[in-house]
Amino acid sequence: MDIPVDPKNPRLRLTLPWERIEKSAQEQLGQTLNNPHLETLVVLPDVHWGMNVCIGSVVLMNDVIVPSFVGVDIGCGMAHVNTRRTAEDLGLVSFEEKKALFRVIQKLIPHGKGAGNKKDAPPYPVVFASAAMSHQKRRNINHRAPHDWGTLGHGNHFIEIGVNAGGEIGVTLHSGSRSPGYNIAEHYIKEAAARNQCAAPFFATASELGQAYYQDMLWAIDFAAANRRRMMEKLLGLFGLSPDSLVLIEKNHNHAVWDREKNQVLHRKGATPANADEYGIIPGSQLDGVYVTKGLGNEYFLCSSSHGAGRAMSRRVALRHGSNEKFKRLMADVVCRTDTKIQDEAPWAYKDIHAVVKNQVENRQVEIVDYFKPIVVVKG
Repeated sequence: MDIPVDPKNPRLRLTLPWERIEKSAQEQLGQTLNNPHLETLVVLPDVHWGMNVCIGSVVLMNDVIVPSFVGVDIGCGMAHVNTRRTAEDLGLVSFEEKKALFRVIQKLIPHGKGAGNKKDAPPYPVVFASAAMSHQKRRNINHRAPHDWGTLGHGNHFIEIGVNAGGEIGVTLHSGSRSPGYNIAEHYIKEAAARNQCAAPFFATASELGQAYYQDMLWAIDFAAANRRRMMEKLLGLFGLSPDSLVLIEKNHNHAVWDREKNQVLHRKGATPANADEYGIIPGSQLDGVYVTKGLGNEYFLCSSSHGAGRAMSRRVALRHGSNEKFKRLMADVVCRTDTKIQDEAPWAYKDIHAVVKNQVENRQVEIVDYFKPIVVVKG
């Protein structure tokens, strides 16, 4: 159903022309604009359809918190380290050396939909103790946390080794809160839907469930960050390095921030904080590489930037869009998987990251700090 949208609506803040947004996302944005609790909706250039709200949007709500506006991968985000070493320093000059690293990473970091990290699962040190979830659900999350701590996941989650213009090697990874975060999100999304049957099921911030969700969400965000740090420690260890001796940039792009004084909740779903001088990471497809940015604190766009290039097409369409031969040809200079099972992550599935970042530079959301072109990519 079409929902008429005035692109000049004062609650709507567009980073790109309305007509460049896909129709399914336009319709979903129209639903969000009609929400009586909405204060401000920011639409980022990587915007595309998502569950209950577009991915690539920032939604400021009055008096309510909406679990589906954070999504099922609470705390999903990026970690990046510039090793300050060259390919020669790290033994990554030849294609064979890069292939050897690819194979080592595949064995070192558990990924995909498998059972997880059973061989290396020390107790996760922070026990999940929800005030609202059942004993059985809490026990399940605490059982899964050690197995999922230090694992990549699947879909668009990745580990990428890249090189910048100065020849320095960067390590970037994208992962989230795995099954603990998913189980927390699923529980509260269902609870909200049972109480408020609408397009964006919510909890009042003053309610017990609203406050419980917020606290449990924060636990999942911390778990996701610890997950990324654990993987980064292992990856840098391959080169005899440690994140303690380097600058680790770690940002999540699925979260909510509650301003208790104003009783407003800022939801970011596929959106990165971009406060003044705050570092961010904006990846493109596995062919296009990774931008490191610095936020400019643009309050009009709620101090936010995109979380990536954004999908240009669904996974199903991407699988049929091009031939496997074309996929292999495009990725010829990057060591990565190019089998048909992962073709939904082919470069054509994503928007142009260079255009997406340029858009945000021109909008005074971020400035570019660095750019890393991929040489090795491990996809979940």
